[in-house]
Amino acid sequence: MHSSGGLLIGPGHFFDFDSGIEQIAGADLLYEHKFEEGQGWFLTPQNGAAFYVVGPTQFESVRWSDMERFPYSTERIVITEGPSNRVPAGTVIAYKTNEGRLGKLIVDRAQFGYALRWRTYD
Repeated sequence: MHSSGGLLIGPGHFFDFDSGIEQIAGADLLYEHKFEEGQGWFLTPQNGAAFYVVGPTQFESVRWSDMERFPYSTERIVITEGPSNRVPAGTVIAYKTNEGRLGKLIVDRAQFGYALRWRTYD
């Protein structure tokens, strides 16, 4: 394992899953707000990172072999409240960091910011 932990992110926060630090430089994730476009809230990959929404499942059930085959995307993930929200509490997202490491996160809470747990592998 390379890094792991928990964090609470809110709008405008950047996070680097390689270092396990909330920072802009080298960030893999931005919790983004796009009201000027009338679109709402997003989890947006940064700097070449990519995500795949696994869906509601147990965190430990997503294995390395699963993460190796997921079709990762650099498209931002809609998290706006309501039926278009793709990541309610209990959702697992697999990721490939901008340094090429695989990992996974689970959304523990999806209101007033996002409470996440993550694990990045070597």
